[in-house]
Amino acid sequence: MSLRLLVSLLLVSTFSFGQVSFSKQTLPTGSDPDDVIVGDVNHDGIPDLISVDRSDNTVSVRLGNGDGTFRVRSAYGVGTAPVSGSTADFEKNGKVDLVTANSVSNNVSVLIGNGDGTFRTHHDIAVGKDPVAVVVADFNGDGKTDIVTADYNSNTISILPGHGDGTFGTRIVLPAGTQHPRLLVKGDFNGDGKLDLLYSDCCQGTDVEYDTLHVLLNQGNFKFTDVTSFNISVPLRITVARLNGDLKDDLAISYQGCHTPCEGVATYTSNGNGAFNSRGGFTIDDLAWGAPTNTIVTDLNGDGRVDLAVGVNCCGEGGFPNTQDAILVSLQRSDGSFGNPVTVYLGTGFRPSSLNFGDFNRDKKPDLVAAGVGNNTLITLKNTTTFACSVPTSAGVHICSPASGATVSSPVTISAAAKGTVAIARMELWIDGVKKLQVSGNTLKTTIALSAGSHRIVVQGVQTNGSVVKAVEYVTVK
Repeated sequence: MSLRLLVSLLLVSTFSFGQVSFSKQTLPTGSDPDDVIVGDVNHDGIPDLISVDRSDNTVSVRLGNGDGTFRVRSAYGVGTAPVSGSTADFEKNGKVDLVTANSVSNNVSVLIGNGDGTFRTHHDIAVGKDPVAVVVADFNGDGKTDIVTADYNSNTISILPGHGDGTFGTRIVLPAGTQHPRLLVKGDFNGDGKLDLLYSDCCQGTDVEYDTLHVLLNQGNFKFTDVTSFNISVPLRITVARLNGDLKDDLAISYQGCHTPCEGVATYTSNGNGAFNSRGGFTIDDLAWGAPTNTIVTDLNGDGRVDLAVGVNCCGEGGFPNTQDAILVSLQRSDGSFGNPVTVYLGTGFRPSSLNFGDFNRDKKPDLVAAGVGNNTLITLKNTTTFACSVPTSAGVHICSPASGATVSSPVTISAAAKGTVAIARMELWIDGVKKLQVSGNTLKTTIALSAGSHRIVVQGVQTNGSVVKAVEYVTVK
């Protein structure tokens, strides 16, 4: 039996609730995967999965096949107790590298990629004590990727300036108060084109504990201005996303506090000076569910609005009868608010630690992946939601399915929408130079039988003035 067939047989169930649905696949990983990363480490255009396996002192790499399945994992050693990781290009050669923050060995491990999905032996660089989070980016504008960590027990932020050849300069230390920085993210929070930092310090207060969020606005040359932003009780993970369409990065924060509500996801939009405005979110029933993981912010149902998804452990304080862990999905309404969360069950004993997303089968829909420390597995959730094909924002044709370069089965569903400089009179479907279909209006959706092999698909919109807009794709039918 082939590995691909074996993995396909692990697609055990499908979840459907109203506007979104998923099918589930389980993949073994290393021990205690605290973080899961999505990236293309072998440059084939297909997302791959990397888990940061704390108890094994490894990262596990699974290369994607492009159909939603993944190859057998390859493990690479790192420092002691890695808890966070990221992809980067440290050598400026177009190849994907990895870095982990190692909480016990007090260093980061840099793994230089070979470009084919394999990595060289790690080399370690000392940072502060107990680094619990790592982010990477070009923070000083020299075109080279730097590394930044939050060092929980030395109350510092460490910056390792990148040289662009896989090596790094002398550590720069930013003081982070006396309250243990533990969450660290990057983003352009004031819209000036420079990447800023944001960290939370833990924990303050007595009757009600809270963290203070500090925004470090980038002044250039590794200089930052600390703008204490606001308090929240108690943030567990911070996700950076664009929520309102402007040029500033916003926040989605999962929290577990000592107040009402005690658990949930809160969203905040940046006002441009390092402060944020509350935008809403959704609450989690703490009697039914345990602490939430990081929040995924993406459009899960194809309506053009970003939605929220967060992992939760079973069970809460009330001893509710549910025995499974889950992902809670909250869809954004047309008025910008978020609906009551619906439940995607993950199984018993999974204990989600981290979520991420990517288009694993190249169907232009965001799929989810969760890391589980309870049974040392990854669960991928293939997005099986039926999307309405969105009209492009400028003149042209948007082919929503199939994805360009995809391998599909016959019959093939083809959907597209067009926008012209004037009104679209009709849509035409051409396959391998032969016109197969013509419909009135600016949208097209059909299912057509195609022979095995490669095919050229052209969808064109004919405008009322006779001019044409079109898109071309190549797909392979298996």
